This record gives sequence, C-alpha cells and structure tokens, in this order.
Amino acid sequence: MRYVRAVIAESTESRGFRRLLGEPGWQGLLKLGSPRSYEPGDRLLHQGQQGSEVLALVSGRVAVVLRKENGERMMLALRGAGDLVGEYAAPTREGRIADVVAVDRCRTSVVLWPVMEHYLNKTGCALLLNGYVRSKSYQSAHRMDRKNLPTECQIARFLLELAELADASLPAPEQVPFPQSEIGPLLNMARSTVMANIKSLKAMGALRGRQNELFIGNKAVLRSAAGV
Repeated sequence: MRYVRAVIAESTESRGFRRLLGEPGWQGLLKLGSPRSYEPGDRLLHQGQQGSEVLALVSGRVAVVLRKENGERMMLALRGAGDLVGEYAAPTREGRIADVVAVDRCRTSVVLWPVMEHYLNKTGCALLLNGYVRSKSYQSAHRMDRKNLPTECQIARFLLELAELADASLPAPEQVPFPQSEIGPLLNMARSTVMANIKSLKAMGALRGRQNELFIGNKAVLRSAAGV
C-alpha cells in the first residue's frame, strides 16, 4: 500500500519537473520557449513524428495515448501542469512513441531540446531530468500492473489521478473531462463494464452527475474505492 501511495503522490501532487527544478528554475525554463495553446482533443505531439521539441505544461492536463495497428488506443499516462512531454524522443529526434492529446485547454512553453539541454547543464540540473525520466518510466510500468486489479479499482484510480492533476486554471476542476463512452477505450474496457462500475461509484457517493457530465463527488470515498 505504501508503494501505491508513493506512485500516486509522485505522479500527481509533486507536479513533476516543476517541483524538481524549483519555481525559479521552472520559470527560467519557460522563458526559453515559445508559448503555445491547445484546445481539448488537440494533439500536442504525434506518434511516429520526429522532432526536437519539448513541451513544458503550464496549465491543463494531457493524455499520452498509444495508437495500435488495429486502430485501438491505449492510454499510457496522464500528465498535468508542471510536467514535461516529448523529452524521451527529443534528444535523439527519434519518432514519438505515442500521441499526446489535450484533455483540457492547455498552455505550454515549447522549448527546443538543444536550448533546454544547455540550460539544464548551465544550472546544474541535468541529473534532475534523468531522475524525472526514470520516475515516469516507473509510473508507466506501474500503470500496466493495474490491469490485474478489479475493474472498479482501475476506474477509480484513473478518475482519482485526473482529479489530482487538475489545476487552478480549470473552470470546474471536479468535473471528469471524459464522457463514459470515452473511458472504456482508454482503459481497454467494454462500455458496459465502465457503465456498471460508474453506477456503483455513484451509489457510493464517489461520483455524481449524468452519463456525459460526471463530477467527483466525495474524494475520500473515491480514494477508498481506488485502494489508496
């Protein structure tokens, strides 16, 4: 249980790279890039596309989604304000391993990798990026382990992670940004399975609202359902 809590805390409450750099270092990094905004559903990065850009998330949440050859989608990770995306492929300009899709309206600072690398070396923060990347890989591996958990627990953890990544820029941070019909494909679950478990979570008080407009109800109850 301590392990699970540590992973949840590292991926959400820490706000990622921003916390590691500290506020002055993070603001310095943002100034090196170009501001860019995205609407919900926009792709920030495209799977297979080469590029040397790293995106620092200023506000909003994104989903890292793998597109399989058969057309199915698999969510690999969720990221929020204070995180980086694109830092895996940028140093080598290899193809992106997945799409990065805006969940909310997002603001970013787009920094070229050579510029970011120089900044981190100059400020003595290069090792922090290495640790951050390892941490994200650890979280991704843990996410795959969730498939062995009961479906209700998997769904509750997904919703809890979304809630923890919500930042002050969102007009309704307690709102679930996905309708039920989109949750199933992201978690590789049948729609009927998701609907049944959402109904159960509503009955507990963890969620409230209608089919396409869900809100976090009692976060403590949601945490209990998630097993954390």
